[in-house]
Amino acid sequence: MERNVEQITEAWQTYVLQGKVNDKLDTSIKRSWQRCSEYEINPFQESNDCVLQANNLQEKLEEYEEIIRVATPIMKELHQSIKGSNFIVVLTDNQGHVLKSIGDDSFMPKAQKVYLIEGASWHEKVKGTNAIGTVIEEESPLNVYASEHFFQENHFLTCSAAPIFDADDNFIGVIDISGDYHSAQRHTLGMVVAAASAIQRQLLLQHLERELMISEKQKELILNSTAEGFFTVNNEGVITQINQKGSQLLGYAPQECIGKKFETFFPESTFSSLMKLTTDGTEKSKEMVWNLKQKRLQVTSKVINEEEEVTGLVIKINDFSAQKKSETKKEQKTDYSFSDIIGQSREIRKMIRIAQKVANSDSTILLTGESGTGKELFAQAIHNYSSRQDKEFVPINCGAIPEDLMESELFGYQDGAFTGAKRGGKPGKFELADDGTIFLDEIGELNFSAQVKLLRVLQERKVSRLGSNELIPVDVRIIAATNKNLKERIKTGDFREDLYYRLNVINLELPPLRERGEDIIILAEYFIEKLGMALGKYNVKLSEPVKKTFKNYNWPGNIRELKNGIESALNLIEGLVIKKEHIPDYLGTETDLQSQHYSIDDELLSLKEAEARAIRKALKYFEGNISRAARHLEIGRNTLYRKIEKYGINI
Repeated sequence: MERNVEQITEAWQTYVLQGKVNDKLDTSIKRSWQRCSEYEINPFQESNDCVLQANNLQEKLEEYEEIIRVATPIMKELHQSIKGSNFIVVLTDNQGHVLKSIGDDSFMPKAQKVYLIEGASWHEKVKGTNAIGTVIEEESPLNVYASEHFFQENHFLTCSAAPIFDADDNFIGVIDISGDYHSAQRHTLGMVVAAASAIQRQLLLQHLERELMISEKQKELILNSTAEGFFTVNNEGVITQINQKGSQLLGYAPQECIGKKFETFFPESTFSSLMKLTTDGTEKSKEMVWNLKQKRLQVTSKVINEEEEVTGLVIKINDFSAQKKSETKKEQKTDYSFSDIIGQSREIRKMIRIAQKVANSDSTILLTGESGTGKELFAQAIHNYSSRQDKEFVPINCGAIPEDLMESELFGYQDGAFTGAKRGGKPGKFELADDGTIFLDEIGELNFSAQVKLLRVLQERKVSRLGSNELIPVDVRIIAATNKNLKERIKTGDFREDLYYRLNVINLELPPLRERGEDIIILAEYFIEKLGMALGKYNVKLSEPVKKTFKNYNWPGNIRELKNGIESALNLIEGLVIKKEHIPDYLGTETDLQSQHYSIDDELLSLKEAEARAIRKALKYFEGNISRAARHLEIGRNTLYRKIEKYGINI
């Protein structure tokens, strides 16, 4: 049937009054009208206000945050193309709930009258035949024109919509252009189809970027778990990739090796001779003497052959000259680098940038932050990024060693220094860390006597073993960490103020997981991948309700708690999806602040007094964090700042 409004209206009247279907109608419209009859919808009824409550709408917007973020610029560009023609651009979920709309001011009153607003449902069961609801049923692009709408009150509309699919080809939403049918344009349907394709391409790109990031992390994990050094060079002899062991053997941080010429580290003509050895595509081995520090290396190379063209070499190196260190010297292999710090949030990227800048300094670093935020991971990453990376990283937990043993652990002891002392004495952690890094974890638990001696070491860069007056020079980078408020401990007399300032030359305050909202799911998926490999659970996904729970949970135990929760869930699942019944019960509970209700006690407060009290309580609970306090109070950050100033509240 041609788009003649009178003919379409006649066909609609014949159907709703007599139940007869006009064969000239579009097949999709006929099927939709028949579904509406099965739903027993009254075509003459006025719009009902089937709109989500504010809290439910907020949950929906959070659930669909990614598609809204991707679609918004495309919707704006689409609206710009039709601006001034009485149209509105609409994005919905796969159930027809409007998530976002951008439209002409002149059309908005009409849209509001029929509840074409955010949070409203335009499913066929609610609104009868319409482009959004019918596309949900048909899962294909569609235009619904004038009286083709089943509801009479929607006959003034022309709507063009197209389905949106995610990277796994799951139907996830609809993009729609609606307006007055008198302003109908032939190309509108093509525009929404193009917009849907653009949204899908962007979603696919983000999905591929996430998959690539996980793949790169897995590759790094495999490469860095081997005891051998590996790196690749291109045809020009430039190093393009290198693992931790390889960079250690070359004596630089990985980032300092990539982009450098092979012969920066090896004798001239070495690269050309290796290329000649491998022209037949087979693996050859050659032992050579490294021109720096005279290390003897076995170098094994194999060509990178793409379509019968040599594009570079994969080189394996082993150090045959290194003497085996004594067991008292060998403390701990550093497993982590900055590439192991997972996350894309602004907060964590800022910490990484600062840590990388200060890695090669000898200044003392104090890592602060709640338990489980990754302080030792950062300490190891800093060590591995520094020029000391091929030396010792010596960790000591100051809270786990008895007070009477702390000084001997840190500074060592002389033969016969005390009853039970090991014959010949024993070097302390500082001596073992000479030329390397010592990590003083839980520094806030260090007893006062040990604090005095540590201060002297910081000042003089020398240690004296218990029972000896000899001063032993040490060249050690000191990284300390605490989850305590050291300034409060200074006030109570439990920590020396002069030591605090010596340690706190460079302060890195690691953000808690709850302030890294966008990283929570990224970290969860990383742990699923990593722990799943160990447990034989592959391709496991998080369900949407679990994602929502994770995003809303307060994470007092931070990354450690998230990792433990994922490991627990992986042990319980039988399929490939982690559901709410698989995660520990406490992860499904609200935070204390969210579950408590502010009471006004027995006194009657004015509205201003109640507001000021609520702000003070929120700020106290969230320890002065403006963003989290504002989110809890359901107001903007700028609004909260104004109210803090208005009520004279001290942060």
